[in-house]
Parts: sequence; structure tokens; C-alpha cells
Amino acid sequence: MTMKKTDKKKSRRRPPTLRQIRAMKIYVEGGGRVPLGEAMRRAGYSYSSSIAPYILRESYGWKELVKQYFPDETILRVQERGLNAKTFKHIYKTIETRSPDGLAQIGVKHDTIEVDDMPTQLNALDMVYKIRDKYPKKDDGVTINNFSLANMAELEDKLDEDNTTKK
Repeated sequence: MTMKKTDKKKSRRRPPTLRQIRAMKIYVEGGGRVPLGEAMRRAGYSYSSSIAPYILRESYGWKELVKQYFPDETILRVQERGLNAKTFKHIYKTIETRSPDGLAQIGVKHDTIEVDDMPTQLNALDMVYKIRDKYPKKDDGVTINNFSLANMAELEDKLDEDNTTKK
């Protein structure tokens, strides 16, 4: 039986395979320190498959495992902690005092204050943008108030042409 050109190939929604489950367990147990390609090799995938982990990430079974191992509530809690991350900054102040004898004494006062951990917060925000697909597509031009950068370049060229013809 041959398929007609008009027949569309149905997407297969298969449950996760044993290798996918093993790869996910290795990946999760690695605590983020084991790259997905390495987890795939340890789970029994071939080298050629493991150098393209995006194929595994795009499979239906893998997406189901991600939902199982990383429920939305867990992701939201971790993202919230990342967006509100704090760090401590040490401040040293030089203090000069006079003793009753009139001698100057110099000391150092040490304080620790809590400040926003901007690198962690920006990293968490970047992850949120990626998860929610908020970054512009690579093919799309950046638009500001319905005016793209490509339009801006065309306008600049026209202005340059006008300026050269006026001279």
C-alpha cells in the first residue's frame, strides 16, 4: 500500500521509551551537571543520536517526561526564587577616632548588607522568556511602535540620497 501525496503523516503520540526514561533519570540525578548528550549516551543511545539532543527534546515522549519530572508548580517556585535572588555585599568603612590623650586611632568597620543578585535574576528572567517564547524569532525584524529596523535602514538611505542630491 502506497501513501498518496495528499495523505498527511500522522504525528505519533507514543509514551516515553525505556531509553528516554533512563536518559531523564540520569539527567535529573546529575543535577544539571550532566549534559543531555552525555545522559543519552549513558542511557544507551548511539553517539550519532547523542550529538543531536534536540531531536530527543522535540519528541512527544520526552515532553511528557519533562511534564512529569518538572511540573509547572515546581518551575514557577524555582523561577520566583531566581527572580527574587539576593546576595550579600561586604562594606568596609575606615573610622578615625581620637583618644582622650588626643591620639588619632584608625579602625575599620565591617558591615554586610543584602542586595539584589542581578546576574542570577537576569538569568532567571532569560529562562522565563525562553520558556514562554517571548523572544522575537530570528527571521523577524525588531519592531518598535510598528516600525521595523529594516524600515529604518531604508529611510536612512533615502535621507542620504536626498542630502546628496541637494548639494
